[in-house]
Amino acid sequence: MIVKHVHIGRRIRVNKWIGYGRLVRDPDLRYTNSGKAICNMTLAVEDGYGKYKKVDYIRVIVWGKKGEAAAKYLFKGRQAIVEGRLSIRKNKKGDKEFINPEIVASTVKFISSPKQEEDAEDTKDTTEEETNVDIDDEEVLF
Repeated sequence: MIVKHVHIGRRIRVNKWIGYGRLVRDPDLRYTNSGKAICNMTLAVEDGYGKYKKVDYIRVIVWGKKGEAAAKYLFKGRQAIVEGRLSIRKNKKGDKEFINPEIVASTVKFISSPKQEEDAEDTKDTTEEETNVDIDDEEVLF
């Protein structure tokens, strides 16, 4: 998992996140009142190894046609690489304030499905297959 948020001088800002993991549950596709698609999903991202291994659960938001593609091709257990920006939402419930970090995805790469991984383990060829659905940014307005 890579998170970069840099403020250099007065004008240049970088907010970039890249993560690799598995979907915790099937994506949830909804539409706004204006008809724009929004896909919510949670990515389990592992960090460390051995007794130091931990898992972070990252909420990911994918808008528009990319969100529709993610909902169509991704499912629980499927691996994905997500690239986007970190967004922090603050909610207030009663007298408590909650901070909700989430990633607003700009790119989602679909990696081999769990079934493909099982088949690969049974054979000597262990190359990992990657399934990409490329959608031009011009097709999706943010």
